[in-house]
Amino acid sequence: MLRPYLAVLRTPGVALPMLAGILGALPIGMLTVGILLFVRTETGSLTAAGAVAGAYGAGNAVGLALQGRLIDRHGQPVVLIPAGLICATSLVLLVFAASANPVTEAVFAGAAGMALPATTTSMRALLPALVADDRHRTTGYALLAVSFQLTMVLGPLVVSALLAITGPGIAILCAAALAAIAGTVFASTGASRTWRPAPRPAGRTPSSGLSTLLVGATGTGFGAGLISVGIPAIALEHGSASLAALLFATASIGDLAGGFGYGAHPSRRPKSSQLILALCCGSVAAVVIAMVSGWLVLLFAAILLAGAVGAPAGISTSALLDSVVPSDAITRSYALLVCVGLLSGSGGSAAGGALADAAGGRSLFVIDGCCLAGAAAWTIARRRTLRDGKLLTST
Repeated sequence: MLRPYLAVLRTPGVALPMLAGILGALPIGMLTVGILLFVRTETGSLTAAGAVAGAYGAGNAVGLALQGRLIDRHGQPVVLIPAGLICATSLVLLVFAASANPVTEAVFAGAAGMALPATTTSMRALLPALVADDRHRTTGYALLAVSFQLTMVLGPLVVSALLAITGPGIAILCAAALAAIAGTVFASTGASRTWRPAPRPAGRTPSSGLSTLLVGATGTGFGAGLISVGIPAIALEHGSASLAALLFATASIGDLAGGFGYGAHPSRRPKSSQLILALCCGSVAAVVIAMVSGWLVLLFAAILLAGAVGAPAGISTSALLDSVVPSDAITRSYALLVCVGLLSGSGGSAAGGALADAAGGRSLFVIDGCCLAGAAAWTIARRRTLRDGKLLTST
């Protein structure tokens, strides 16, 4: 099963930027928890801590879209290196110059999120140019997705380890150093330095295929936001808040296993068919979770299954970009997909609290299933916009 991944990593120019991209993604998971704990310690207010952490998340979403557009116009090094330095500076100011003022802290956190180097997005742009074989390229996308998911799991664990030794401020400073180093190392690789954005033809009309993917990502992102509230809600219904961590870990394991298996054995079916199938399977799995939420053993099994069957949706969505947008728009299109997912996820989380109070935690999984089914129906209706031919040209 490892052979396809090793083949990708042995491709000239892939391994070093891939590792730098993983290093650059680690601060994302670290800062979400680290900023929340730091501001709570400084101000004594969980409300202020949530607001500052939210500012960081919103800044990260907007920054991804902005950096993606700049990279497609000016190249990667000229964006990633300054972004890493700005991010690190903002985080240092957050720790040393905030003076327990939530407004000031929110400004620095938002700036740090906006400037966090988009190394994962940049790696997504490099893969089509580095990996010629279509099946190996799909494996590369899976490797990128699995690596990113792994950093989201490891990030909070790193913060927890640092908290055992020192305070949350040091965790933020470590994330600042990682951001600056990762941005610089990634931009210094030969693949990043030699990558050039393709010329932009005048008068191009917006991609209908990209619109199809963005609407689908909005639905799946909103559903993911609901689940981020639904899992703790069900844990509380079982009388154990600590159960939520185990359920989240189970979902992450399922997601990692599903993405890893998908990348190790890429299907020859059209990517649009794979996306639709993954959305349909995810929809069914979400409803099953709602049905078995009262039985812990079945609940863990259903959440593990949901993570596994849903993982290919994100990978196939990423792969479809190659056939629906030209090469000069890959970076900003991928960044826009992630941005839309993050923002819609925030909306789902906000709505999830009210819905859980009104109808219970299991209702959120039913609504998530409806969101995924809606995304599948939308994709089926717009399937003709998702051409499976290779539109891009390597640059």
